[in-house]
Amino acid sequence: MSTDPSFKKKSTRKKISQVKPEKKKPISPPVRLYRNIALSFLVLVMVAFVVIIFLSTTKATIAITPIKQEVVAEKIFSFGSAASDLVKVATYEHLNANVVSTAIDETKTMKVSKGEPREVIGTAAGIVTIYNNRSKSQPLVATTRLLSSGGILFRLKQNVFIPAGGQIEAEVYADQAGEQGDIGPDTFIIPGLPLLLQKEVYAKSTVSMKGGKILVSTLTQEELDAAGVTFEEEILEQTKEDLRAQKGDFDAEWFSVEIKEKKSDTLPGQEASEFTMTLQAEVIGIFYKQADLKRSMETALYEELSKGTMLASADYENMSFMLGKIDTQASYAEAQVKVTGWNIPSLTHPELDKALFVGKSKEEIRQYFLSHKLAEQVEITFFPPWIRSTPRVKDHIHVVINNP
Repeated sequence: MSTDPSFKKKSTRKKISQVKPEKKKPISPPVRLYRNIALSFLVLVMVAFVVIIFLSTTKATIAITPIKQEVVAEKIFSFGSAASDLVKVATYEHLNANVVSTAIDETKTMKVSKGEPREVIGTAAGIVTIYNNRSKSQPLVATTRLLSSGGILFRLKQNVFIPAGGQIEAEVYADQAGEQGDIGPDTFIIPGLPLLLQKEVYAKSTVSMKGGKILVSTLTQEELDAAGVTFEEEILEQTKEDLRAQKGDFDAEWFSVEIKEKKSDTLPGQEASEFTMTLQAEVIGIFYKQADLKRSMETALYEELSKGTMLASADYENMSFMLGKIDTQASYAEAQVKVTGWNIPSLTHPELDKALFVGKSKEEIRQYFLSHKLAEQVEITFFPPWIRSTPRVKDHIHVVINNP
């Protein structure tokens, strides 16, 4: 069987032309990729959420015990009765008050107690009261004799004049030195008078005669000073207590004391058994309402405060007075009053601005307060406790001021 070559060629071409090309299927992205993208986004969101939560919850608390700074206020007042004419024309703030005064002229005898004592023989002396029961006056000259019931002779120190039916006190001294003159209270006759008159003109003593035999010591400056302080305190306290009788309804007081003279009849280095001190002074008392003065001085203190400070405390119990014009007859006085207080920084202080502490460590904050002399003690707390510095947001920083 023969084969036609041309037929074969044509047949093959036809078959080839009838074969259709195979279509390619689209390639789908793998599911794992989408999953990774979604997980990554979720992680980023969670990280951002954690960061936001962290930043919003971190905080720092700075608690300081501030250093107090002294602040002083002074103000002049007029004190007295509102009805006083002087008060009506006064230019200063007026406070109702009682203004009183008194003069002091006191003496006190004290024993010399320091040093080594030694015995000294002297002349006894004392005071007697001479009575004249006659209808006529009776003069007696100095050195007139007075005889005790025990036979000890004394003499008048000065001339005296006893009125009819009267009596006087007179100083006497023993005729002879020695301890025999140290007698107790006694009755004396005047031997120089006629016997009939001795019953009508006579003397009596109510205290012992002293000085016949005494123990003396050297008065030291230390003892004299101490005695002077004690004497002055006793007299002034008693004087103040007497003036308080005029206090009325007022609950506060201030006293001015002017010492005019304070002296001793015995000087340091001299020997004596006792010494006498004399004190002369004038005491002025002002009685007022404590609440009235405190209110006014508190206002004066606030006026002295600098920006960014507040008043922590004030010593209203020990305000000082400087007396100016005084008229006790009109119950009027002018005085400058001074009060001491202490201020501390407030939260508005420019050096307590929270922006100054942003991003600072505990040590940096502590050194800041100490170097600026703002606080004597600083306590710093971070939250969470593991953070190393304050938050970057100043509103998350809290400053607490403890009252010192």
